Amino acid sequence: MKSIYYLVLLFSIVSCCRTTVVKEEVVTETKNIYTYLEQKTDSMHNELNNRIIDPDYIILVDNDTVLFDKFIIKPFLTNEGLSIKLNDNLIKTYEFKTLNQAENGFVELSFASNLKKVKYYKNDQLMIFELNSFPCTGLGCLIEFHLIYDLKSKKIHPFGMFRNYEGNLYRFPNLTEPYYLSKSYEGDLNAGKFKYEYTFFKISEENSEFVNKNNVTQSISIEYQDYIPTKINLSKFNLLD
Repeated sequence: MKSIYYLVLLFSIVSCCRTTVVKEEVVTETKNIYTYLEQKTDSMHNELNNRIIDPDYIILVDNDTVLFDKFIIKPFLTNEGLSIKLNDNLIKTYEFKTLNQAENGFVELSFASNLKKVKYYKNDQLMIFELNSFPCTGLGCLIEFHLIYDLKSKKIHPFGMFRNYEGNLYRFPNLTEPYYLSKSYEGDLNAGKFKYEYTFFKISEENSEFVNKNNVTQSISIEYQDYIPTKINLSKFNLLD
């Protein structure tokens, strides 16, 4: 729950810094960062919420076959790993590696063994498969994957996230393609010293890439010490311009 709260607060920072090329702020007192973030929350949170693309279907997978609309989805395990049959198309999830550095680097999806949730975006002809490892032990229980499947091009965009993270698609002014907001993790959670980084990726038929408008990477990170946010790194953020 804390990570979701920090993400909401994180979005709010951007509204005051969209015209700044790079900004780094070190907060020495805990109360200062909470006050700073809380003051910036409402406007940016509402603005980004308005940009979320709502899926036409959200399905929690609780059996061997998923049926909806015109789709038949069957996840199954082989000796190689998890595969998903979507109508006549076979997706071998274990062949992919995350596009973002999900957990101290890029992570292979061979770790996934279970299809947890399916989201379908009819207008964009995209489907998001949420994968995890089940059963699991230790920190492995906290790693999940979003595999975005383009129904038109059959292209796959794999992402990973540390801790439970919804992962939405967004649409921004004057930009036609949807964008996925990834969450990456780096550090030692047990020691309380780690960093979360949020980066927008463009989801297109050609390829997945960092949103790079005017040659500026769209990413934000928060660093923690003893589980307390102590440093904020902001890149220029102009998707809402």
